Amino acid sequence: MLHHKMMACVLAGCVLSLSTARADEFSYGFGVQEAVGLSNEVFQGDDCYVRVRGPRGGSQIKGTYDNPDGVLIITVEYSYLEIRGRAKKVIVRYVDTHSGLDLTNLQIGEGGVVIKSVDNASSMEIGHCEGPVQIRSVDNASVISLQRGTKVEGKDRISKNSRLYFRK
Repeated sequence: MLHHKMMACVLAGCVLSLSTARADEFSYGFGVQEAVGLSNEVFQGDDCYVRVRGPRGGSQIKGTYDNPDGVLIITVEYSYLEIRGRAKKVIVRYVDTHSGLDLTNLQIGEGGVVIKSVDNASSMEIGHCEGPVQIRSVDNASVISLQRGTKVEGKDRISKNSRLYFRK
């Protein structure tokens, strides 16, 4: 099971200089939790679990994951997370409560993207993706933005005023 194989990840993050830029919680690997406030956070490994949460006013974090054979597993709550670099596959556990996930500068390989939940007026942007984007649940006025030509499975699971957009 993927959870048991999780290791720390390659993620060089920097926090934007906003009053709400500090995340209450930033987790990776096997449950390491810390408040994010330092720039250039660096983690290494093939399977990478990243969780960014709060505060309620939001936080904005940018980082890099550069492992073309790696799996990136993400949850974002009350925050905005931008990740660039390379990954074989991305699993989005959830993006919730007015949050954003920007993967437009992440090269995603044949493993594609699995979107388990994007909810409560949140948004997600996906850039180059060789594999399919599998949608399991997008609800409550949330938005998914993809490059034109991206293969999408599960369009019927977008509900409650949510939308799917294709960019040029």
